[in-house]
Amino acid sequence: SSNFRKEILTVQYKGNRNYTPFEGVHNYDDLIQQMLSNLNIKNIYPNVMEADDVIAWLCKNIEGEKTVVSTDKDLWQLVDTETKIFFPTGKKEINLDNFTKEAGIAKEHYLLYKCVLGDISDNVKGVEGYGKVKAKKVAENGISMLTEEQQQVVHTNLKISDLLYGYRYYPEEEACYKEQLDQLQEDTFDLESFKDIISYLELDSIQKNVNNWVSTFEKKKNITKCIEDLKKRLNI
Repeated sequence: SSNFRKEILTVQYKGNRNYTPFEGVHNYDDLIQQMLSNLNIKNIYPNVMEADDVIAWLCKNIEGEKTVVSTDKDLWQLVDTETKIFFPTGKKEINLDNFTKEAGIAKEHYLLYKCVLGDISDNVKGVEGYGKVKAKKVAENGISMLTEEQQQVVHTNLKISDLLYGYRYYPEEEACYKEQLDQLQEDTFDLESFKDIISYLELDSIQKNVNNWVSTFEKKKNITKCIEDLKKRLNI
């Protein structure tokens, strides 16, 4: 987790995760980033935050319709008139029209509901003794019905879970995103460099299908069409 979240927590955020098997996972980050750049795949990396903070910033700063593809339900809080979530696991799209049905609570109460309930997967403890029914009641009626100690739990969780809060904690964070966003206008496609890297890494499966990789990320590809094609393949 980020330094930001470590600083604000009174609990150990994501402390239940065992990172030992993944100690070497970042050894090839530079080469992977170069490969992506060679295919003209656009990426923005966090400065000291996490990927969901970058996504939240993009959703609020890029005009027009946005589709976030993720299985992370924390990102559902970003749904608005221009932002929808494509949920691959459930093969469904989450938008304002079906939000209440899919989430079990209205969009305007969702974040508070999550903060009362907590998140076991991230080791974020909710208000003790509060399940979905009681958490929904608090979210819809306000935290004044909780004790002062319980309210503190909710306030702490809000700092963890509110995706529009995190990236503002560090002044340099947004500047980092803006600089990268400007750079994304450049065409970085370089097939020969891409081939050199996959040869060096002995990625035979990619070498055999290099044309498929290239055609998938051609600049002329329209992202909306790609999403529609994905939906068709998933029978949505």
